[in-house]
Amino acid sequence: MPGSVIEDEVSLGERTKRGESKHPGVQIVMRLTSQGPRYFARWNDPKFTRTVPMLDDNGEPVLDKRSGRPRMHSVYVREEESLDKHGLRSDKARETWCKAKANNIRAEAAAIAAGEKVTSETLVPEAFKAYYKNKNAELQPATLVAYQQGTKPFETWCAKNAVVYIETVTPPLLAMYREWFVSQKAYTPAKGPVGKGKRVEGKGRRSPAQTNKCLNSLRVVLTQLRRQGLAPALTSDDIVDSLKFVKRERSKRRYLDVAQVKALLEAAQRQDADGHPEIAPFTAACVLTGMRFHELCDLTFEEVDAVAGEIHLAARRTKTMTERTVYLDKLPTLWAWLKQQKLAAGGKGRVFPHLTFAIARIARARLVSTDKDEGYSAPVFTWHRLRATCGTYSVCSSLYGRGSEHETAQQLGHSIQVAQVHYTGRAKDFLPDAASLEEAMFCANLFTKVFATKGAKREEFTQQPTMRVGNARA
Repeated sequence: MPGSVIEDEVSLGERTKRGESKHPGVQIVMRLTSQGPRYFARWNDPKFTRTVPMLDDNGEPVLDKRSGRPRMHSVYVREEESLDKHGLRSDKARETWCKAKANNIRAEAAAIAAGEKVTSETLVPEAFKAYYKNKNAELQPATLVAYQQGTKPFETWCAKNAVVYIETVTPPLLAMYREWFVSQKAYTPAKGPVGKGKRVEGKGRRSPAQTNKCLNSLRVVLTQLRRQGLAPALTSDDIVDSLKFVKRERSKRRYLDVAQVKALLEAAQRQDADGHPEIAPFTAACVLTGMRFHELCDLTFEEVDAVAGEIHLAARRTKTMTERTVYLDKLPTLWAWLKQQKLAAGGKGRVFPHLTFAIARIARARLVSTDKDEGYSAPVFTWHRLRATCGTYSVCSSLYGRGSEHETAQQLGHSIQVAQVHYTGRAKDFLPDAASLEEAMFCANLFTKVFATKGAKREEFTQQPTMRVGNARA
């Protein structure tokens, strides 16, 4: 069989002037096979070393002449590993790997002699693979993909720099990796008939935000491996200090003012009237509820309590994996529309059944386009910016009284610190002491028109909206 017959075996390894090996305890062996030379590393594993009595030719213990006790000697277990599998093609790369291995063996032997617990040896890719397998049921798929964007480059760097085991990762190695990663160029989609999804190295650098995202993902994974005892050379401070974020520009969270909200809703109505997939009600609901795109796009009538005026989102439906309730008592126009739509749909199905991420992306591009034939010249916006718009006017108009920041944070599903930092005191064009968010934005009539599409008339409430006293509900 090709590659299975060993024709010869040669021990390699350059020695110093004193005749010592550059990597004592680790031997490089070259085997000549039918496929060419293959390189292996061979060493005695200190973890499996045991001391046994010396025996004579008759199988009897050899006694010490002075003490009369049996003489002992150590029995080693020989370990061997292919260097070709690690991609070590040059003499220098093989020598670097063996030096690191020799240092690791000496550290293990010293730990055993001191009576300390010796950690196992786990390959870097295997450690990450086990992490993702264990976290598959706990984390969202998008989160796992983001983490892999941070660990894949680290795996590549470890393979090139002879960092084989996760236990050997030290703070200096992490600092070296960070310098390498920050200097790498970004990957861009390949052009031409090279296959869908192919990416090649581009000319520009990664954006600071993307760089920090990858570094943070690696931080999270290494921290968990440290807790499991797989990274004994690292502490939490070592990980943070060695994988420092790069500096980037930090701008305030943007929102749409009242004039821009009106222009956007009017443009969305014109787009719907021209026969495109309906987007105006969804856009208005984004502004009023501040829900994340996928939370609102996948909203079902089963999650809408039209009588109490509440939207109940299960933990699995939210980004933070926390159950949340969105109250509609300050959004009477949307409440009336949801009540009417639920009655017409029989209380089942999605609220926006025709809408997908692709349709919404195309509609948004069409709305903000300035093309005279296809565009509608709406203000530039993102779905997240509509979420920020809801939070800004809810807090600035004191829609919920003294507890506006807390109530807004509960409605949108984030911390109260976010509301304090990004929303407080930013908007000035609002109606003070308004009874609803539509009135606070001077857009009550416009929201009514948006939700009256397809000839539907606004339905009056059969009961009064739930009133609030301070932070409590009555």
